[in-house]
Amino acid sequence: MGDIVIAPQKIVRTGLAATYTTDATLTTTDTFTVRNTGRMVLHVDKTGAGNVSVVIQTPATVGGLAIDEVTVTVLTAEFAFIGPFPPSVFNNGAGDLKFTLTTTVTGLLIAALEI
Repeated sequence: MGDIVIAPQKIVRTGLAATYTTDATLTTTDTFTVRNTGRMVLHVDKTGAGNVSVVIQTPATVGGLAIDEVTVTVLTAEFAFIGPFPPSVFNNGAGDLKFTLTTTVTGLLIAALEI
């Protein structure tokens, strides 16, 4: 199980043809890392069979209590824009957001978009 870095892509006024990380490199055993400025969203597109859940880590605490991770399930043939992510809640000490995937990654595309 390793960390896979997904580079955020800045949305610009003239348009962005986003590059997606595909199911060829997405696994349920890796952790994915994205630099998070608080203006980043994940675009998760599920074209293949089966649902996928994106589990967003929350390393922050409130009053010494852990904050529950955020889980978003994307159904077959659907997509979701997830975020933005306030850095004070979602970033680790390096300024990154981390997430994992559960269940099936067949036909899954993910892009990190910075607005």
